[in-house]
Amino acid sequence: MIDRNSFEPLYVQVKNDIIADIESGKIRAGDKLMSENEMLSHYGVGRMTIRAALSELMTEGVIRKEQGRGSFCMGLPKKAQRLNIDVLLDSSDTYFVPAYMLKGISPVLESNQCNLLMHDTKSDSRHIEELLQSILERGTDGVMLQPASREYRSPEMDALMVRFNRAGIPVVILLGNLNYDSCIGLSIDDGYGIEIATRYLLECGHRNILGLFYEKGKDPERRLRGFRKAFHGVPDAQI
Repeated sequence: MIDRNSFEPLYVQVKNDIIADIESGKIRAGDKLMSENEMLSHYGVGRMTIRAALSELMTEGVIRKEQGRGSFCMGLPKKAQRLNIDVLLDSSDTYFVPAYMLKGISPVLESNQCNLLMHDTKSDSRHIEELLQSILERGTDGVMLQPASREYRSPEMDALMVRFNRAGIPVVILLGNLNYDSCIGLSIDDGYGIEIATRYLLECGHRNILGLFYEKGKDPERRLRGFRKAFHGVPDAQI
């Protein structure tokens, strides 16, 4: 009821009281609300207060007004549900995952009212397939996946991507070259990045430049090609 000692405006109190009756089931969808005159007597407030409360309820889609008949309950609008986004990352990748991936992913999902559901891939392709299967069975609104290998493909993974596509669940592949028509791929051009960095050093006047590349995997091969490419047309430079 109305509390005249409250700092809350009277029309807001009337509005909230009507909403409380709807939430409790006292007023149901399709029910006719009290007339303005009945509300004047019930709440003990002025007509403008009642009309302000009803106007807000109508704007929010809670009630509708019918000329000559009164106001009718439409039901409370459903509250916007937060989306669940499953993010599959290799927790042992202590360089990229915390500094770049989670630092970029988390605030964007939060600002868009999304829940981040984190999974550790253990850098194991079979484990990833099991996680994806479980996510499909449980349901989700989207998936971000860091594959165990850029080049990994399997019939099982192909079938899973088809199922995600048919279910209308978007999948984003992070730092991988898995070319599925139904997925968005986000990758890094290692070769071009090293080429730009090396050209910058050359433009600064440096001519004796040392490149150190980790031997494992294909990333160093791409970086080495970019490194060498930057030296084309610079005869006085030494690698």
